[in-house]
Amino acid sequence: MKKQVLAIMLATLLILMTFAACGKKYLVYTDQDGVEHPVLTDAEGNTMVNSFGQIVIGVTDSRGHLVTDENGENETRAIVFPSSISGKNVYETPNFKWEVPEKIWYFDGNKLLKKDSAVYADISIASDYETLAELEEAMDKQIDAIVSQSNGQITSEKSEGAIEAGPRVLQYKYTINDQDGNLHEQRSDIFFATADGTIYRLLFVLPAAEADSVSYTDMVNMIKFR
Repeated sequence: MKKQVLAIMLATLLILMTFAACGKKYLVYTDQDGVEHPVLTDAEGNTMVNSFGQIVIGVTDSRGHLVTDENGENETRAIVFPSSISGKNVYETPNFKWEVPEKIWYFDGNKLLKKDSAVYADISIASDYETLAELEEAMDKQIDAIVSQSNGQITSEKSEGAIEAGPRVLQYKYTINDQDGNLHEQRSDIFFATADGTIYRLLFVLPAAEADSVSYTDMVNMIKFR
């Protein structure tokens, strides 16, 4: 039952392209050929984007070092903004930038992890659905089926709200107990759709010892939309 529940809950997961942080100054975008490209940032640490919405990357030599011109400025070129870029405490997509407290959280590709903790969140796109309303209808049916077949081991609570200066947020919070009725794990599925219709999913997973240790409202309100 437990494996079946987890499989259903993760059914909408689509793994995005992953990126790695390099050093303290740059994010590094790794393309499909495995070539790494430094993503340049401005003085405030924001990813540089040109007027066409493309990200600016540095030109590198055969050793991977940034190439500069005769004035000492980085040589650059622009590429289409990837599905996501992540590093340290920042996760960016063409639609939003999510910056979390560096002392508490950090990103590893499409995963957000809490330091010195087993708490984490997976970030994905719910590509099977065209609208949040369509996803909500499907999720309601799936969750009802899961709960009714769990013999009381799983309970679910649905809520909704809105990100500050952003879209509507749909949340499903699950409490998963073991066969003895003790709390095994707590999960929270958070969905929101951006202006271009992309539906993002944040799946927070908390072990029993750290249940209710995360404010989901605070976490989503750290997301800033472009």
